[in-house]
Amino acid sequence: IVHYDQLGIYRLLEELRHKPEMNAFMKDTIQPLIDYDRKNKTELVRTIRQFYAQGGNLGKAAQELFVHYNTVLYRLKRVEEILGISLGNSQQRLSLGVAVKALELK
Repeated sequence: IVHYDQLGIYRLLEELRHKPEMNAFMKDTIQPLIDYDRKNKTELVRTIRQFYAQGGNLGKAAQELFVHYNTVLYRLKRVEEILGISLGNSQQRLSLGVAVKALELK
């Protein structure tokens, strides 16, 4: 059991979940990746979720995904290419991280 005041960012995301601004944010941020995965039967969204879940630790993400470290590297490069972002850019990394968290509420 988790109390509402312990939800952290999920409190904010829950409040915004059905707002048009959140839909626009998701469309701009992560929807191209979702569409790419669906069309190409890839696991880029799953990979980026693990990347964030493991605090950016590629080795741990690879272990959780049961893939080689280089596979995670390759997939993250594809994420950057598809979304036109750099995970080295803190603002872009934060935006994508928020979008990944918001996906958990859907």
